[in-house]
Amino acid sequence: MPRNPAKGTDWLFPQVVTQSEVAESSLLDVIDNVLNHGVVLHGELVLGVANVDLIYAKLSVLLAAVDKIPR
Repeated sequence: MPRNPAKGTDWLFPQVVTQSEVAESSLLDVIDNVLNHGVVLHGELVLGVANVDLIYAKLSVLLAAVDKIPR
């Protein structure tokens, strides 16, 4: 039987914030939140001439704190 985590402690049950709390958050709070939860960025780069693709690169970046990445 799955356990029931407290509200706001899991990604499935995010903590709800008010508009005043959002306005008071700083860049440091945002960076701390991203590092604690992690974020994955995906992108594609295509370089071409005359509608002919010459170079194609697919990029993925994981941003997270080292202790938060599962091994």
